[in-house]
Amino acid sequence: MSSMATVKTSKALHYKRAQFTNNEATLQQLLEQALSSSPKATDRQESLDNIDSVIRLINHWKEYCGMLCGQALVFTKGKGQQLVTLEDGVEEYPLNTMTAPVKGGNKQEFLESIFYFGIMENHLILLQSSSFGSRQFESHLGWFLGSKTGLLDANSALILMDKPAEAIYDKIKKSPAKAINIGTPLTTQAEASEVEPNETVDVKSIRYRPTGRAGNILQQVMGADWFNKLNLDEALDEANLKVNLQITYMRKTTDAGQAVLDNIAAAMRHMDEDDMSIDLKGGGKIKGKELRLSAQAKIDSINGVLIENDIYHAMHTWLVSLTSQQEIDGSQHDE
Repeated sequence: MSSMATVKTSKALHYKRAQFTNNEATLQQLLEQALSSSPKATDRQESLDNIDSVIRLINHWKEYCGMLCGQALVFTKGKGQQLVTLEDGVEEYPLNTMTAPVKGGNKQEFLESIFYFGIMENHLILLQSSSFGSRQFESHLGWFLGSKTGLLDANSALILMDKPAEAIYDKIKKSPAKAINIGTPLTTQAEASEVEPNETVDVKSIRYRPTGRAGNILQQVMGADWFNKLNLDEALDEANLKVNLQITYMRKTTDAGQAVLDNIAAAMRHMDEDDMSIDLKGGGKIKGKELRLSAQAKIDSINGVLIENDIYHAMHTWLVSLTSQQEIDGSQHDE
């Protein structure tokens, strides 16, 4: 096979719906206006640290069949990339750090993440990376449309909502929600006792404390006093422990079933789909992945690089399919 051969690569597409407070325009209208007012890439750069070295921006955009499509990037200025040299006969391969070369007098940087989007009115189709997903895109849009361009004022907010399939709405109509289950891995972080300069830290003086979402749940449920006195002498990261929180839903009617699903989908929109589920009265269960619309698409790539127009074609095709199947129509569910 030629090194320049086109191959099909399977990628996950995710649907989101933009929801605003105190705003009448669509996300597509606002973002098109913001992009047209920021024609230079430097105008669209969001700094993610205090020294302006980690940069996030919408780099490129175009119109495709009525959709606003584009790519967003993250990179760190001056950051090197490690390479492994595959030498014959060695016990271990040597590692070297490579910095991006200068091209035509201009600096280059290694990309850390690339993210693709397609927007039609308030409907979004996303192709995410491991470190640039809907949470990061929502945050970036809030910055770009808010503090950067002023199109959203301080009283307006944007969230990217998940949308359960219509079959899931039908399911909860028949069997009301009984409980919401949230399970998240328990991780820990080492904390050393305060020591004087040049003093050696004894291993016994290091304690581990729960961190992340699981740590926050423990602190809220057990209280700050219990949490601060917790003294673990080893990390729990390899113990495969999870903190499970169950929220019981007491309402006995199905009248607000759709509202329950919408509210859960909004509140849990950035959680791993494996970390949440809904128990239904009568014994059924709705899994986290069922609260989201997603699909696998075969996208052309060359040497592992996705062909951008093929991404946008796949996004548009799936959006049209969702509309024709009446999974989305731009309207909210009536309560």
